[in-house]
Amino acid sequence: MIIAPSWLRIEPEVGLLRPDETMTILLSAYVDNDSAAKLHVGLAMFECTLILHTALGKDDFISVSGSYQYTCFANTLERLTRLAGPIRNLKSSEELLPAGQAMNAPTEIMRLINWMMTHISATDMLFEYPAQERLCHVIRECLDTGDEFPSEGPDGDHRALVAAFSSTLVALLDSLIEPVVPARLHTQCLQARDKDEAFEVLNAFPHVSINVWISLTAMLHFIAKQGASKDDSNPTGTMRAHRLVSVFAPVLLRDDPTGIHPRASPLGKRGFLLRFID
Repeated sequence: MIIAPSWLRIEPEVGLLRPDETMTILLSAYVDNDSAAKLHVGLAMFECTLILHTALGKDDFISVSGSYQYTCFANTLERLTRLAGPIRNLKSSEELLPAGQAMNAPTEIMRLINWMMTHISATDMLFEYPAQERLCHVIRECLDTGDEFPSEGPDGDHRALVAAFSSTLVALLDSLIEPVVPARLHTQCLQARDKDEAFEVLNAFPHVSINVWISLTAMLHFIAKQGASKDDSNPTGTMRAHRLVSVFAPVLLRDDPTGIHPRASPLGKRGFLLRFID
């Protein structure tokens, strides 16, 4: 996608261009989650005209156009559940399924969860190995296009693959326009004193959030117990659970940037999530 700046000034580093020389101008657009969220519900095609003014020369008018490709990132959970197929095939918001025909949970999130449930072993340490950006990009493309996930990492490095899937899942959850647990419910979550009260809070969750929360916490519980020992003197599972909670709690219970809802204690967020996975 191309977004044209309101003005563009270019100064050659050395000397002036001769009449027979050319200059290549590269325009790059940075699209963050906020911008992508607006583009998902707006126009997918862009056209504008840049005015290139050269010192002691004439003005040149350059037509610039670009298109935006839909992605599953920076959406709402509700919108993702109304996709009839891979989001890359979506032409407009009018092709979304009716609310009554929506799926129980977004396919993209469930694909990542199912992969991790299937391929992560007791020896895998999530988030202890740096994720490779190129591999994360491949996984993101598979989510958007519906293609099959890569079967192995570079040079058969299983750790690289696990790190990329873990990082992509966190990035997808963090990009949601509204977090899995809406900010208005954070105080209620932190008031839960035990596991029973924590499960009662789920009744206040949006329907799609409940399904994502249950699936995700079941996966985190499974991964935590992968490294656990039946011997209480070796609490590997508890240590792993706390590590997972430290990563996922700030994402699942993301603070309200508008300030309308008060910020919740980071320790309280971790404690709430821990009741479901430890």
